[in-house]
Amino acid sequence: MLVKKPAVAGTFYTAHPDLLKKEIEDYLGQANIQSTKAPLGFVVPHAGYIYSGPIAATGYKYLMSQNFEKVLILAASHFDSFYGLSIYPGDGLETPLGVVTISEEDKETLTSKDVVVSSHDGFRQEHALEVQLPFLQVVLKPGWEVIPLVMGFQNRDTINQAAKIIGDYIRESVLIIISSDLSHYHSYDSANEIDGRFCNLVESGNLTTLWEAHESRTVEACGFGPVFAFLSAIEELPNVSLQVLDYRNSGDTAGTRDNVVGYCCIGCFKE
Repeated sequence: MLVKKPAVAGTFYTAHPDLLKKEIEDYLGQANIQSTKAPLGFVVPHAGYIYSGPIAATGYKYLMSQNFEKVLILAASHFDSFYGLSIYPGDGLETPLGVVTISEEDKETLTSKDVVVSSHDGFRQEHALEVQLPFLQVVLKPGWEVIPLVMGFQNRDTINQAAKIIGDYIRESVLIIISSDLSHYHSYDSANEIDGRFCNLVESGNLTTLWEAHESRTVEACGFGPVFAFLSAIEELPNVSLQVLDYRNSGDTAGTRDNVVGYCCIGCFKE
């Protein structure tokens, strides 16, 4: 049995199981529910928990004691350069809270498509997908399997392929989690302006303008490809709404205000 050991336990979050569970529960306790609609998926940040944990918890609180068969997580690669999408070739992903089983059925299905490869690329030291797992282990009822996907080069072809994959998985038994931070290393006020533009464009549903803003670099998101793929997948769905549930940056949580990173939580709900 091939299980990936955690890469950032002890750095992005504590490696002590009891303390990790308590920290996540504390973040969840501070979060507020803003909608009573059924969640389809969320865009959540992926920094160290002291920085982005409170924002991520704003989405994860909606999932407490919910029952899903599978969770598709799509993140972008920060360290490995490759084309297309990768899925971990092993049997599970480990965190201090235990091992999350990878869906073998879905791995076989996805790797039959040219765009998805079974590879360690995107998983070796990557944090963007890993940091979502402990939250999911705390909030969801046991028994779910993960479909862990990492996007390499975030070009339009790969984004379109990812959108098609996400669209194929949109159903009540599957939760979609998209991992992305927003702007990096601006002043506090500049980050609020850049990220506010991003959040407004997402809520407007105007994907053409959002793409143009990304191309002109008037918005920033390190996981823009995964986010755009998700938005594209749900664009034509009836009775689905998007809502920015929380936006803060590291200057609001655990950092100084002269060089911040932006974090948002976006909920996708069925009307």
